[in-house]
Amino acid sequence: MNLKDYSNWKSRFENYVNINDTSLWIPISEGYEHPVHLHMGVSDTPKPISALNDDEKKLYDREKKALATLSMCLPLDIYHTFKKFKTSRELWEGLAKRCEGSTYIKKSRKELLKKQFSVFKHFEGESVDELMSRYYHLLSEMVNNDITYKNKKILEKFLDALPAHFEMYTIVIKEQSGFDDLSLEDLMGKIQSHDLHKQKKDTVYQDPSIYFWKGTSSSKSGGVALFSGESSDVPKGNSCQENTSNDMMAMIASFLTSYENFISGKITDPDMIEEDFKQLDKDTLEEMNIQWNMALWLRQGKDHLKRTGKKFIGASRKTKMGMDKSKVKCYNCQEFGHFARECTKPRNQNQGPSNSQGNKKNRVLL
Repeated sequence: MNLKDYSNWKSRFENYVNINDTSLWIPISEGYEHPVHLHMGVSDTPKPISALNDDEKKLYDREKKALATLSMCLPLDIYHTFKKFKTSRELWEGLAKRCEGSTYIKKSRKELLKKQFSVFKHFEGESVDELMSRYYHLLSEMVNNDITYKNKKILEKFLDALPAHFEMYTIVIKEQSGFDDLSLEDLMGKIQSHDLHKQKKDTVYQDPSIYFWKGTSSSKSGGVALFSGESSDVPKGNSCQENTSNDMMAMIASFLTSYENFISGKITDPDMIEEDFKQLDKDTLEEMNIQWNMALWLRQGKDHLKRTGKKFIGASRKTKMGMDKSKVKCYNCQEFGHFARECTKPRNQNQGPSNSQGNKKNRVLL
């Protein structure tokens, strides 16, 4: 028994008792009163066991079995605090008060669970299966605390908690006839199926160079042929441009894959220790390092675009250099838009480069 998981243990214990002997649950739930002697119609002293009749003895034995079964579930570190309870009913109620708290505590917990339900949504990097498991657990705790919602609200809350890329699919589901009567299990089955279908499409990137090569074979028929190596028969034409495009696509795919692995923590095993890294070969370590750098570059690029409001990083196709020349400051005239060597104004000796280390750096930069 785990006191922190009392609500779940409570229902499991009841099932356990009913499976083994349903009669044992009666004294736990309804209580037991030991027979007493009557003197002039008034209860006097408890009957000794030897004085019990057959029916009374059966009830007594049932109570003792229920009390023993319940007592054996108590952790040893708290067992002594419950020895004061003499009946199974008293022990059961004592456990409830210890683990569930007073009426005020129960009310506070209810309010807390309701708030958690209202703000429930996915965490960044959380899988659909993990989200489902967390939602089931929340609903279970709500049931244990007598919190109920209509089926439609439970379904809509889960759909609203899904990541943004499920938005169009959730709208379609909500508009379908019979949505209100859909079970949560059926809804989650639909979401899992959609997620698996999406993963199949997203996890494989196209690389035409693996299976396709434009060229002519050595035969007179010409057409498209597959080559496993270099050949003098491959036409020069646009093959260089095609190869460059394929290489760029593969590189972009590598960047995206590295970033996804970085977000989901798959580049390295978090449980690896220094000794494990020493056993990896040089190429594997180098590839891991490249993936880290690719992911960090992409992360830095996204932050830069967000901060500057730009749509992409790099010079416009209309410019011939990879920088914004309007931000270059001439150290000769102190104006922007050109380098000192391009300045048309008279040379300013005071501002010109000297043999100082600082000016040497400026000369390199400008």
